[in-house]
Amino acid sequence: MLKIRNDQSPSTTNLDTAFLRAAPRGPYRVIGKVEKAGRQIIFTSAHIFPEHNPARPVVSATSTLLVLDAGD
Repeated sequence: MLKIRNDQSPSTTNLDTAFLRAAPRGPYRVIGKVEKAGRQIIFTSAHIFPEHNPARPVVSATSTLLVLDAGD
């Protein structure tokens, strides 16, 4: 499990978003995942899809985060 101390803060260094198709009306579900977490760099991903059709995401995103200490 990823743990960030109270004196640390994740800062986004890269954010890529792909809009895959038109988003229909209705409720959505989001699944986010930490792909890899090192001491200073965290790689994450997320997918957004209609609640009634989880096999067809409408948005996909990845992010790279740099963990900063409070003094940085």
